[in-house]
Amino acid sequence: MALVTARHISHDPVSNLKIKVQLKRITSTTVLGNIAETFANPTSTGQEIELMPRQEEAGSTEEATVSWQEKVLSQREIQLYGDLINCNTVRERHYHDIIEGMRERNEFHHRRIYTCVEEDPAVGDKENMPLTTRTSQALSYLEHKIRQARPAGRKQNYTPLQHPVQVPSSDVNRKSNHVQLVAAQRMYIMADIGRPRGLPRPEDEVVLCAVTMDTNHVLSITPPFDSTKAHSIENSDGDVWEYTVEQVVQEISDKDQIREQEVMEELFARHSSLLHNMVGSVFTDPPQEGAERVHVFGEIARAIGFEADNLFVNYSFDLPLGWCVEEEVEMRGLTQRSHVRETKSGQIAHFNHPFEMTLFNSTSKEEEIGGRPRLFVEVC
Repeated sequence: MALVTARHISHDPVSNLKIKVQLKRITSTTVLGNIAETFANPTSTGQEIELMPRQEEAGSTEEATVSWQEKVLSQREIQLYGDLINCNTVRERHYHDIIEGMRERNEFHHRRIYTCVEEDPAVGDKENMPLTTRTSQALSYLEHKIRQARPAGRKQNYTPLQHPVQVPSSDVNRKSNHVQLVAAQRMYIMADIGRPRGLPRPEDEVVLCAVTMDTNHVLSITPPFDSTKAHSIENSDGDVWEYTVEQVVQEISDKDQIREQEVMEELFARHSSLLHNMVGSVFTDPPQEGAERVHVFGEIARAIGFEADNLFVNYSFDLPLGWCVEEEVEMRGLTQRSHVRETKSGQIAHFNHPFEMTLFNSTSKEEEIGGRPRLFVEVC
């Protein structure tokens, strides 16, 4: 049975996330061997055999609480990055400095639970790693397509379709091509369930919990938070382990919740005031019914075919009866002087002189207002 993925939409900072994992050994090969020997030599009295609960072995139970993108080194990483020769990147040298500090403080101890964060080079390899060792674990259609999708921001062999748009489309094409890729950060809580005194082996490193946060504020957790439901996993030696995953984020108090609401309301009020100041409150009223408002935006670009040099243009507007303009608006103007250049099209003088004007009239009947405004141009 495949593990369920829970998805939560949260706009709170993901850095506040804290996950508690409890790992416990259920059976071991040594205990199973003792049970087999007991059944092979039954008691002589013929009484019913009673299996007493065994005592927990040292190191068989572990508990850890980790935050979002918090790095906890594994035993294999400590051995690898403990030697500076194996550290090639800035991240690996940072891990080496952490290990050196642990050596100075004599803080080395065998921890089974560790993490794999986004910056780790092997985080992409955990994408297809199963979270249980059950052979009957089946993937859903969505999980299968997500694992086939190319993770955003990762360098992989990716060949785009020659014809992305396929016409006519079919159900097969929609299922195979319509996969939305969303940029996301990943984190894996893992465990080394090998023997305590043995050398770390990659086959004993398993994923306990996978956490993903994408740009749409969707938090995906596999398996979901549930302190009462235990998940089982088995190592290469046949030892069976159980673990639980739960959220340990402290709930916000009523006082802090009211304070947060007041801060959000104040922030919204400031943002509304900023938008009001940017837009302003003085707007031009629409014209009255039957009247016209004409916005004129023009440019005197160039003059062609004039032999004289140092040309300029004198222009003016003629407003018939019934038309008017805004106050303090010049009805005439001059361009700058321009030299005449000889081109294939002839002699050209460039001005590129813009002008604009807003005209009004009180009636829309052209016969009553004496025609339309005109622009007079004189090249000097």
